[in-house]
Amino acid sequence: MKSISFSEISICHLEDRVTRIITKEGEIFCTPRTMNELELRLPSDDFFRISRNCIIAYKSILKIEPYFGNRLVIFPNCTLQKKLIVSRPRTSAFKNWLGE
Repeated sequence: MKSISFSEISICHLEDRVTRIITKEGEIFCTPRTMNELELRLPSDDFFRISRNCIIAYKSILKIEPYFGNRLVIFPNCTLQKKLIVSRPRTSAFKNWLGE
């Protein structure tokens, strides 16, 4: 068991029913917490839930591009083998969170 500070977290994502935390160094940790629990615990100024299975830290966003269906794709500054796509219902709130 390891304690991880908010400043170390880049991405939290759910895959195969397992919630994973990826640090800025690329370390991956499994957690028993649900995405809803993490969303409530993480500071909303620094973290945004882009879909039901992914929360990203502001400092982890390298680049954002438009994606199909009025969505956005995020390129993080850490290694992740899947696309991070902002869900359609969250796109507007995500843009507001970014200050656009």
